[in-house]
Amino acid sequence: MKDVFMRLMYRNDELGLARFDPSDIESRFPFTWLYRRYPSRIARLGVRLLKIPAILAPITYRRILGVPRYICPTVYHHLGRAYWYALTWAPESADEWRSRLAEICDGALENSIMYNGFRTWGCGRDHMAVDGLKSAETPCAHMITRVGLLLLLAGKTLNEQKYIDAAVESGLILCKEFNWHTKPNGGLTVSFFVGGEDETINVCADTALLLAELMASGYEEEQFPERFVGLVRMINNEQDDHGKWMYVTHDYSEKVTKNTAADNSHSAFVISALIRILKTGLLEPSLAEKTRQTAAKGLEWYCKTFFRPDGFSFDLDNGVREASVTSYAEGVMCMCHAMGSDDIPAKLKDNLNLKNLAHTTLQRAIKRFVNCKTWDVASHRYGPVRVNMRSIRWGSGPLMEAISHYLAWKKSASKVN
Repeated sequence: MKDVFMRLMYRNDELGLARFDPSDIESRFPFTWLYRRYPSRIARLGVRLLKIPAILAPITYRRILGVPRYICPTVYHHLGRAYWYALTWAPESADEWRSRLAEICDGALENSIMYNGFRTWGCGRDHMAVDGLKSAETPCAHMITRVGLLLLLAGKTLNEQKYIDAAVESGLILCKEFNWHTKPNGGLTVSFFVGGEDETINVCADTALLLAELMASGYEEEQFPERFVGLVRMINNEQDDHGKWMYVTHDYSEKVTKNTAADNSHSAFVISALIRILKTGLLEPSLAEKTRQTAAKGLEWYCKTFFRPDGFSFDLDNGVREASVTSYAEGVMCMCHAMGSDDIPAKLKDNLNLKNLAHTTLQRAIKRFVNCKTWDVASHRYGPVRVNMRSIRWGSGPLMEAISHYLAWKKSASKVN
């Protein structure tokens, strides 16, 4: 796995960080024209038909549509954390990992935008959201939380205050500029975009995690504690009796999306965030115990719903379509967080056979998605067809992070044993 990691890293060095992305075609005509006519059945059929060339010839199709390559801010998160984990499993190359980590963080700062006096991040390209087309520079909570978490981690690791200051700004803009909704039992949600009204659970989980990590590191602002606790309460409340979360809250699903499905990668985001939040020790005892139960129930549902013992992973909770490489990777990282947590019962870890499941899932992801001749990573697979657009965000980035996280966990576990 170390060899695979290095080869993927060198391939990224060769190609650079600006890449195509699975959903970038959706912000181009004729997709934008069709999306404005949703939920028309004709519009839905048109979108599906127009996506077929993106499966068969993803790079050529994007060139025809005039889709530009761009750097998605979450690329910094995936690669930066991959290098940070490498400090554990390859300490003999610590100088290189620290240098690469600093380069990634400097790139994130250079490619930030300003919004009402805050340094922040949008999607990096026009993005087709639930409530319409968003500009590339509309601040996006998913991007902000992921970059903010990396910058805080890097600032503490490299003793670089400018990274920490940017992470604090990330927490502040989320609290002050985004829309917050009050939910039952003291719960809160934060919008995906500035000005949005959606209630996306994984984004709320990552926002709670960022606020928790900032406060645990000694950077507490006025609104952080209340917002943090409200988000955690909402996540606990939104879990159903089986351990499942939908992509959005029940209220938002009933009013807008009408979609009750759960998907793989975003479910992993939520569980990983809860485990990491518990590790900070910031929750008061009763809420901490409730969150432990929520995380454990969610982990059990997640592993049994989305993974087979041989490592095969499903995209949705209907158990039909194979997952993307991102879902495979986020699943492995979720398992690594769980294996390294004292808040997840040891009996549950054994019952789920997490050690073996993480290993076989990661091996299968490498086998299914990596071209060992070019060292490109496909984003999706449809039977024998690999959809390779050389993406980092939906390709080599999450896979490198998963490999590095797994190797770091394995080395740490061997020291304990």
